[in-house]
Amino acid sequence: MRRHDGEAGTLERVKPLHVVLAVALGVVACGSKVDPGSEPAVADSGATDVSPGDTATEVASDAAVLPTEERTCKRLVDAMCGAASEACCRTLGIAWAAGGCREAATAYCSTRIDAVTLGRATYDDSKLEDCARSWTSMITTCQQEFVPYVKASAICAQLFNGTKEPGAACASSVECNAPVGSVAYCDQTAKRCRTSTVVPEGAQCNFTGSRLRYCEDGFYCDLTGATSACRKELAPGAACSSSNYIACGYSSTCVDDKCATGLGGGEPCTESRECSSWTCAAGTCNSVLYPMVDKSLCNGGTS
Repeated sequence: MRRHDGEAGTLERVKPLHVVLAVALGVVACGSKVDPGSEPAVADSGATDVSPGDTATEVASDAAVLPTEERTCKRLVDAMCGAASEACCRTLGIAWAAGGCREAATAYCSTRIDAVTLGRATYDDSKLEDCARSWTSMITTCQQEFVPYVKASAICAQLFNGTKEPGAACASSVECNAPVGSVAYCDQTAKRCRTSTVVPEGAQCNFTGSRLRYCEDGFYCDLTGATSACRKELAPGAACSSSNYIACGYSSTCVDDKCATGLGGGEPCTESRECSSWTCAAGTCNSVLYPMVDKSLCNGGTS
């Protein structure tokens, strides 16, 4: 995922699928950059508010139905650790161990069931199949760009959903509430919940704060007016400026005052705006693609 810090700032990559799993298990995903100040507003999700007097049983009873580890975790583990995961791991050159994957995925699921039992999250059984299919779909693609990743991840955000609203203090992403269409996480630097969502043409957009709104593919966030809004991106070859290169759209930038494809992942750079990913790190452009697995999922983080 990428974050834009102001009109002339840089976009940073944030929490692809495997990082979400790694954070849940307490594993640091190799090569992944966790955004220190963001992640994606939408309507109220209807999640249960937890008051100090609520017991875990009372809170859980409000969450439709309690998840059972046998059914819920089995379905998610099957989705996370099937043939698609093995193929993706091997494609990316990461060692595959079915047992390690299943152990890691089970721990991921169990952590969320514990949160529901303790009243820190809610559970919606009607989202189980949708979430499992979304996991399989994401892993089958193996690598994804930012917008499709957020939209696919938002489906699973409604299966186990935290009770703390964006901006609330948090210790774990499991606690953070994702409104419908959003993903949520706990910013480990600020210790605050943040959400990210993808919004359509004309919608308000922003890259800072607790509720981040990114434009749909084909649009960019126009920050020049009194109110920000998603506008149609400029066509390749259209006139642009280095101060507003994001107007060229995702995976493009402003080259010699015209919209064009920027430098690819791994190419040398001096400024983030030179890169298609809008992120130059240590003199090298990041890729616009996010791997959907890493060793925390491929083998449990053991090799």
